[in-house]
Amino acid sequence: MKKTILLLIMTLVLAMGCKKIKVTDPEDDDTPDPIEIGSLYFDGNGDFLVVEDHDDLDLANKTYVLEAMVKPKANNYYQWFLSKAYLNDNMDYMLGIDRYNNKYRHISSSLGNDINAITAINGDWIKVEGVHNIETGTFSIYINGKLENTTNINSRSSKSNDNDLYIGARWFSNNLKAVEFLTGEIDYIKIWGPSKRNVAVSKGIELNLDLIAYWEMNELYGTNQVEDLTGNGHHATINGNPKFIKH
Repeated sequence: MKKTILLLIMTLVLAMGCKKIKVTDPEDDDTPDPIEIGSLYFDGNGDFLVVEDHDDLDLANKTYVLEAMVKPKANNYYQWFLSKAYLNDNMDYMLGIDRYNNKYRHISSSLGNDINAITAINGDWIKVEGVHNIETGTFSIYINGKLENTTNINSRSSKSNDNDLYIGARWFSNNLKAVEFLTGEIDYIKIWGPSKRNVAVSKGIELNLDLIAYWEMNELYGTNQVEDLTGNGHHATINGNPKFIKH
């Protein structure tokens, strides 16, 4: 009897500590439908969020998953859903849109890994995932849970940096300002990183991942922040004037 109770307690603890997700099934991680609540609209002209740099967000040479539910507009310009970058020779990771073909793009390792999806912007809500898998040595991009492109991780070492994380733009140190703003809506962004609990999380294959940051774009914290729902404190400060759109 005691063993049964102990097993139930351990199962509950593990369930609270991690979440089973799977790239091949976009509904498997209980992601809320974006039309149920609302989203933030970024106007492409100075709207962005900033998250203070933290060791949790430095993912160089680590397995990670970047996940964003977005509805961007094509404008033949680089746009970024999230970016942990400094200069072209010091990019930890980026997820956004390629200006040359308006296709979704995943970058890491100081341009050593740079991959585009097949799908181009079509005005619909879309789930974009960038996966950097050290265990299998693969660098990939998924659209709505479907693998669209993958390659081997370039042997060039990824570089972490002390720059803040940007949502809806990227920081460019030459100009000392944010650039390459997103035009469109974001419903949520999640960042999965190496697990501190050593619990396997399924993402098509078994990965030791924790949800280290999660921004629902309707969860405002105070008057000028979007809350990190993981409890890790990575709240995003609002810059410009992104508009909340209720659906």
